[in-house]
Amino acid sequence: MRILLTGVSGRTAEPIVQTLSTAGHQLVGFDQLPPSPITEALLQRFVRGDIGHSDEIISAAAGCEAILHAAVAVGDNDYTQPEIPFATNVKGAYNIFETARRSNIGRVLLTSSAPVHLTHTNPVLDAQRPLPVSTGDDHLYDLTKRLQEEIGRSYSETFGLTTVILRLGHIVDGAQQTTLDGTPLAQLNYCRGGWVDRTDVAYACLQALTAPVKGYHALHIIGAYQADALYNIGRTEEILNMRFQYRFKNY
Repeated sequence: MRILLTGVSGRTAEPIVQTLSTAGHQLVGFDQLPPSPITEALLQRFVRGDIGHSDEIISAAAGCEAILHAAVAVGDNDYTQPEIPFATNVKGAYNIFETARRSNIGRVLLTSSAPVHLTHTNPVLDAQRPLPVSTGDDHLYDLTKRLQEEIGRSYSETFGLTTVILRLGHIVDGAQQTTLDGTPLAQLNYCRGGWVDRTDVAYACLQALTAPVKGYHALHIIGAYQADALYNIGRTEEILNMRFQYRFKNY
């Protein structure tokens, strides 16, 4: 399958590219910045472009059968004002789904964010319901992710696209037992119980490309054992036909 992957220069993209490439998929990478040499070597093509420019996305998506949209605003100060996150996250998502519609691309995967940073009172969080939004410093980020999901829901309901929302937990390196910056997990308290390994994320993306579903589906992608009940991880594993390899039972 030929796939357009946005946000290909992000630090979580490398295992996704490696996993999809190993499975035989042809990847077209799209980002404002060039990817790492390891990632670029596995791409069939890299397009340097702006997610806010629909014409650039349409050109990059030519001949693709699916889109994996992982591009997001990541600058240190991007969420102090709404302009950048709305231009990148919200308009960018609209451009992706509109490109899929116009290009007859039937499936879009969107990496969203699981609400592992929030306190919950419900015994189980239904991923099919609207994404909870923080009242604190994460409000603007959470809001744009919720709007991304709603754009995907609308395109599924209105135009018949298959949309798979992957609500990712806090991504860490399970093999090394560190954060992505190299800090030992024993020193990490942030989102404990809501972690997911980078390679488990990559495998979830691979499985979502061919999962036997149609319409709109949102799934929690969290490997930590504490998430099983609260986030209904069994539903995720059933739909994606996978088991999370890193459960972080020592934390």
